[in-house]
Amino acid sequence: MSPTLFAKNLIRLFKFDLKSFHKTIRRYADLDLMMDNLKYEIADEIRDMKLPKVLSQMDSVKEIIKTKKSVARFGDGEFNLILGNAIGFQEFDPVLQARLKEILTTKDKSMLIGISNRFGRLDDVDANVRTYWRGFLGRYRKDIYALLDFDRTYIDTCMTAHAIEVDDHTTPEVKAESEALLARAHEEQTAILKEASATRDRIIAEARERARTEARKALDETRHQIAAEKESAINDIRRQVAILSVDVAEKVLRKKLSDDKEQLELVNRLLDEVKSNNNIE
Repeated sequence: MSPTLFAKNLIRLFKFDLKSFHKTIRRYADLDLMMDNLKYEIADEIRDMKLPKVLSQMDSVKEIIKTKKSVARFGDGEFNLILGNAIGFQEFDPVLQARLKEILTTKDKSMLIGISNRFGRLDDVDANVRTYWRGFLGRYRKDIYALLDFDRTYIDTCMTAHAIEVDDHTTPEVKAESEALLARAHEEQTAILKEASATRDRIIAEARERARTEARKALDETRHQIAAEKESAINDIRRQVAILSVDVAEKVLRKKLSDDKEQLELVNRLLDEVKSNNNIE
């Protein structure tokens, strides 16, 4: 350092107000203390603020395995669609909006509903994610809260993140437990799908057999009905023919027996036939 530069720095040092600097340091120290106390003041003010109940990622996986219920997961994309916004790969659709809202607000206890566990602390994500969720919830929290049931316990939509995005601090035990849970979930899923497939095949087979039985029954009934109707029609034709024959015979006889001579000739002819048939002389 040159003598000239050293002299200038020395002059600046003498001009520097050490007492003022000390006060500034004390002020920042007090600020740290005030910031530390502020969180308790805030905590007292926000006792009545609501947060939805969301299981941890691990507990969410365990809940699915234990209950074997269906799962519907809602993240920021689904919430955007419900709130009337389009997302990168999905245009806004009012029919889809209504269906998503119906599922999110369902009271059906046989279904597990997953939501993002980002409504409170964000210290488990990076700065970019924190910034996004702060902006998103700052804009839509009230609208989303109007759709949620605060008496319901939701599962975490990001329940697989602990297995997909394992960080460097995850212990081997936790990793092993995660892998075991996922393996068990896969086995349960395979068993459920296999059982469902067998049930489906059985139901289809039973339905086909019932259809064949009903078809045979209907065919037999139709055959009997046709036979009965045919017999009835034949009998009716026979009755009509008999009546017609009698009418014709009556008219013929009336014409032939119109005088006494013809009547006597008919009687004698009939007597001769009776005698001939019975060998009477």
